Amino acid sequence: DRLRDLEAEIGLPEHPEFASYHLMFAGTSSPKSADDLSGLDTPALVSYLATWTPADGITEASRSGLGNVVSTMAKASPERFSVEAEAFKGVRAAYVDGLLTGLAAAVRDKRPLRWGPVLALASWAVEQPDEDRSGRRHDLESNWSWVRKTVADLLAEGLRVPTSGIVIEDRAATWALLCKLVADKSPTASQDCQNDRSAMSPVELAINSVRGVAVEAAIEYGVWVQGHVSSSEGTPRTLSDCPELRLKVESLLDPAVEPTRAVRAVLGRSFPRLV
Repeated sequence: DRLRDLEAEIGLPEHPEFASYHLMFAGTSSPKSADDLSGLDTPALVSYLATWTPADGITEASRSGLGNVVSTMAKASPERFSVEAEAFKGVRAAYVDGLLTGLAAAVRDKRPLRWGPVLALASWAVEQPDEDRSGRRHDLESNWSWVRKTVADLLAEGLRVPTSGIVIEDRAATWALLCKLVADKSPTASQDCQNDRSAMSPVELAINSVRGVAVEAAIEYGVWVQGHVSSSEGTPRTLSDCPELRLKVESLLDPAVEPTRAVRAVLGRSFPRLV
């Protein structure tokens, strides 16, 4: 009788043949595939992203998995998703991160973007506050800090790859966005000072932090500007061609402004490109 009562209360065991067992799961899954969503126009896609709610359980479809599908779609159709990027303002960080990650992959494949709407979405995204995730376990969904790093990665790729489609008319908007990213709190001084065996080197920390990648993107910005500045033949281009970057680099050399070895490692590694 007691067994029947327990079965009625909590259900039958999933594997009664085992005395004990555990379940392992790796990766993420999505409720829909790219093919499933390809027939939706952008408003319908955004509506689906805004309303779909994952079930509890680590083996269930997740927002991270759905964000990966958005990334696949953006990489496959960068013209469409860059033109309509602003429609994604208001969706969760995982989906914005997926969109921008896919567009960065398209740029690496030498496919151009329409940068105006992309920069507008990115400018909105970097202003979003991080969620409080204290006490939440097994939560791999992208937060807005991850999105800020993705924005920095996308800008670095766009400024580095000549076929990306970014034009000199985007200079002011691009620099304004970079300035916000270079002021990001990641990496922190405490992360930079870790000395245990698991700690990353300054260079490793730089490429895994918002500010480190943003400074790298700022260097790419300076090279990009120099490529558009007309100068007489034989005259070397210098930071004087990009005074906004020169002033930013000078400020970052002050330890009171930039205390981390990680970001200074980026500046040191980029020194030949700055002179």
